[in-house]
Order: sequence, then structure tokens, then C-alpha cells
Amino acid sequence: MKDGITLVTAFFPIGRGQWGQSARTNDQYMYYFSRWAKLQNDLIVFTTPMLAERICSLRQTLSPSSTRVIAIEDPREFDPDMLDLMEQTGKAYLPYAFYPEKAEFNNALYDYIMYCKFSCLERAATLASTERLAWIDFGFDHGGTFYQDESFFESTWSYSGFKKPVSLFSLRELDDRPIFQLLQTSDTYIQGDCFACKTSFASQLKQDATQQYLHILNCGYIDDDQVVLLMCLRNDPEHYEALPSDWFSQLLDYNDAQQPRKGTLYTDIPAPGFADRMRWRKSCIRYLSQEFKRLSRQVPQ
Repeated sequence: MKDGITLVTAFFPIGRGQWGQSARTNDQYMYYFSRWAKLQNDLIVFTTPMLAERICSLRQTLSPSSTRVIAIEDPREFDPDMLDLMEQTGKAYLPYAFYPEKAEFNNALYDYIMYCKFSCLERAATLASTERLAWIDFGFDHGGTFYQDESFFESTWSYSGFKKPVSLFSLRELDDRPIFQLLQTSDTYIQGDCFACKTSFASQLKQDATQQYLHILNCGYIDDDQVVLLMCLRNDPEHYEALPSDWFSQLLDYNDAQQPRKGTLYTDIPAPGFADRMRWRKSCIRYLSQEFKRLSRQVPQ
């Protein structure tokens, strides 16, 4: 193994172009990818056979670094039993969800695709020649959310300061709030868009993540990868670390070639305004009314 970071990503279209306010078409995702794909790191991409050539050609026009595109006929083949469990749990949980309109609670296929990140990393570990891997979402930075000047990506991401096998990036200071409460409120601590791990630890990361997914599913919840990563950290702080970072800023904040930013790196979460508080209270009233009606019909025997 040589020093450095191999980037791992995947793109499996699941119809997000039809998701209303959070809709993103395949072409939008390709544009997002075309910005960060200039990075000079080795890259491994998992995608469908239909998109493999397009992604490979695009990357080759942007970066001279090694690129491997792995065509997967159907992402359901990674773990069909997990997908079945997510679909069953999702149907049962949706009437209890505080945010039934959010994809992580009403779209089991979306949650499953997030879970597939860990299978992709595990497979990439058998192909990579660097000591570390980093997952990076195909739509990373959403076309310029943080890196408005895309010339930043015309470089190699390297960082020698990672201390543990898995390095996660936290948007806010960690606390001891119960996991079930985070699942209900959908509050985000750990970013799922990018995290790093030792290549030799990728298989263990997959096992850890699978275990945590099963924990929340067997408790009747369903979610994407962000709370799962926090659960991995809480369960095994010896091998997982959380580094402060704003949304998408980790490539700048933890980079041997960049001057560190001054001040706190945590996301500055503004205090909610009057309209935000009223919307929150309306949601609370709706949820409490729903739960009161349900519980009042279920008198303990």
C-alpha cells in the first residue's frame, strides 16, 4: 500500500428527478460530479452499465489519475435481505414518523442506496493501492455549496493527521442525546457525504454499519446513513473519530496542502426565526395529536 487516499463513489439513479422540492435530475448529478472529479486522487466509481462509459469518459477528460468504473447491473444485489427488511420496516414506521414527507422515512430504496456505500467501500478495498479510502458522494458539494471556485479541485486531497481507522466529520459538537430522539427529529451530527477509513478497515466498517442498521430497523425505525455513522462512533470510539467540519468543507479543513481555517469549524446553526418556530410548533401539534389518538385506542391490558 502507498500513501494517499483513493476516492470511492457511486451513482445509482432512483428517480430523484421526481422528488418535488428536493428533486435532482441525472444531468444535475453529472454536473455536480464534473466539478469535484477534477481531484487528482485515484477514483473508484460504482454505477449502472448504462452510465459506466459516460462517467468514465467524463472523468478521463478532467483528471489524469487512475479511474476504475465498476458496472453493477442492479444495486439490489449488494444485500437483498437488507432491502427487504428496510421496505417492510419503512411501511410500518411511516404512520409514526415525525417527518413522513422526508425521503429517509418514506423511501426505503433511498435508505438502501445510502447503506450500499459501505458495500462499495468494502469492494473498493480489494482494488485500491492506497492506505486510505474516502467515501465521497457523487453529488458532493451540490455544484458549489462550499467550493464556489471549482479550481480548488485541481489538486490532490491528502491528509496525514487522521488518527483512527475511521475519520468522520461532525457538523456540531457531539453530545449524549438518545439515538431514538435523533431518529425522530432528523437532527444531523455526522456528515454522510464524505468520510475516510483505512483500506484495511473497510470490511470492518461494513460490518459495523450493517450491525447498526439492523439495530434501528429491529427497533422499528428507518433512516439513511448519518445516524448510523454516529452509532458506529459511539459504539467503538477506539476506532472511530469525529472531526469538526462545516457542510462539505472537510477537503479544505483536513488537507496537508491547505492552511487551516481560523475559528470554529462546526456549522454555525442560526437561531430559528419566528416563522421557523411556528412551523415547528405546528408539526409538533400535528404529531402529538396523531400520537394521542393512537395511544388512546391502545389501552394496556
